[in-house]
Amino acid sequence: MRSLECSQWVHALPGSKVARCTKCSALRSAVKQARWRRDKMKRASGDSPQIPAKRKRWDYMSDQEKRQKYNTEQTRRTKAESKTDYYKGKYDSLKESIQLTKEDHKDMTDIFNNIDSDVTKLFPNDPRKRLLWTIQRDHVQNKRNQWNAEFLDVCLQLWQRSKQGYADLRDSGFLKLPSERLLRYKKNKVNQRPGLHAEVMQWMDDEARQQGVTERGRHGFIVFDEIKIQGSIQLRRVGDQFEIAGLVDLGDFYHSMRSLQTAGDQKAEMATHVCQLAFKGCEGFFFPFAWFPTTEIAPISIFHCHWDSVFYLKQFKFYSRACLCDGGQANRDFILAHFKSSDDAITNHFTINNMYGDSSYAFIMDPPHIKKLRNNLEKSTMTGTARSFKVGGKHILWSHLKESYLHDKTNARAPVTSSKIKDGHFQLTPATRMRNHLAADVFSNDMLELLDNYQEFKKDQKGDLDSMSKTREYLVAGNVFVRTFANTKPIRTMDDPRLVQLDGALQWFLDWNQEVKESVNVTAKERNKSYISDKLHFDLCSMVLGFKSYVHTMTTQFPGTGLVSAHTNQDALENMFVCVRASNGSNTNPTILQYGPSVNGYIHCRSFKVRNGNASRKY
Repeated sequence: MRSLECSQWVHALPGSKVARCTKCSALRSAVKQARWRRDKMKRASGDSPQIPAKRKRWDYMSDQEKRQKYNTEQTRRTKAESKTDYYKGKYDSLKESIQLTKEDHKDMTDIFNNIDSDVTKLFPNDPRKRLLWTIQRDHVQNKRNQWNAEFLDVCLQLWQRSKQGYADLRDSGFLKLPSERLLRYKKNKVNQRPGLHAEVMQWMDDEARQQGVTERGRHGFIVFDEIKIQGSIQLRRVGDQFEIAGLVDLGDFYHSMRSLQTAGDQKAEMATHVCQLAFKGCEGFFFPFAWFPTTEIAPISIFHCHWDSVFYLKQFKFYSRACLCDGGQANRDFILAHFKSSDDAITNHFTINNMYGDSSYAFIMDPPHIKKLRNNLEKSTMTGTARSFKVGGKHILWSHLKESYLHDKTNARAPVTSSKIKDGHFQLTPATRMRNHLAADVFSNDMLELLDNYQEFKKDQKGDLDSMSKTREYLVAGNVFVRTFANTKPIRTMDDPRLVQLDGALQWFLDWNQEVKESVNVTAKERNKSYISDKLHFDLCSMVLGFKSYVHTMTTQFPGTGLVSAHTNQDALENMFVCVRASNGSNTNPTILQYGPSVNGYIHCRSFKVRNGNASRKY
């Protein structure tokens, strides 16, 4: 085989020593390599040999070919750098290492083997400490050893709590710890995206199995609430492409309805809130399973997101028997969408037939939001404010509580009490008004004791027998709500005394409402001022009647088992929001791209107790 550019004109005789033509040699080498590649492709595919593609210049490549070539070269460069770092580190360690003789090496091996047996003797009943020793030994001897799953969970919790603290501990050299990249992979193994997704539901099912949740524990209620996020448009990488994140995304039905409303002229909206839905089992299992970027969500959107969630949960053998939410106006409208009116909702005990089941379905307002009772009472004065409560001709005033506290604080002859009531309970700011525990303290036994002591003082000094009696009745009714929904003892039957007390407290408000409605020679404005707000009245009825309906459903389906009233609230979800905010550093609110990974971090690390939150319970 000769090249067209061969430099030799005459063939050399066999056996003669002449220099080979470089052009011919290059041609023979190229043909040989092409033949080898064809044979290799034939062996790999089993097909007839194919002619390999020729190299293309960069200018003639398509965008996909350029991207593929760029990724290939980037991978080769990364591997080369990693290999360089590996051998450089190995060379540095060899320079610092000491080579022992054969006898000394055997002695050191025996010493370390004896240490293993000594550790077993030192911690005979503590497998975690033995496991830590084993993990450290294995990863010192073999860097390719896999990390223990339980140890990874502990490291992930430490890293999620303080990334800088974890990095300092890892760099200190005292412990061999997994890399932050590995922890990030583990945390984001399931991609948190807006909407309902089967992989998240499957993760929820796996978590329930791992925690040993019983069949009864898979029955519970859906809880939802909104968290404010930073309104911004961001780019999310999906493979080799990017998609826009940060817009309102409430599902296909929402976009279809918006298209009908605007005659096809859809405008993108930037999300400012996230609506988070979670499932709370009757035995305490809690899992956030879906979230939706939105502005302030509308009742119709809540309706569809909620019932879609009930259906999806049922596919994975989780059964929602109630819905719990806070007292936002959109949430009230969502509940009223299932009834003809608010009176019809009260008549039916805030209960309907389940759309995806054969049981009843209840709607419950969040019980810890009892602060609205305190806020309404704070506005009640004799003149000039939005409220002026009056029952049976006697006033219910905020000043009665304040005077009782000041009397106990300033009068040396006042009975000594172990009261938790402080100045902060009366000198309220916009921030302290949102604290549930401050409102609960106002309805506590300590406040009742202060009120009774002051009434006795007024009786002795001024002959005032019972001017504050109705204020005391108001506090007693609120005290029943607080004590019942903070009680950790299970309710097993509908005859439980706590349910009877709830009925009595609610009936006191209903009788008061009826008295105000039947009052004569009173204007509509004065009638409205004489009673709590309509929103609070609706919330109290939903809180009591909806909870009783939920208890009835669960005790009927699982007779003999109890339901803890202290777990029927939004505290777990509020605690999750605090953790999500805390996991993003100094940001007051997360962005849409930070929210999903933060939820994953909370699910992995929910054993943390958040001290500075509105919900202080640990779940």
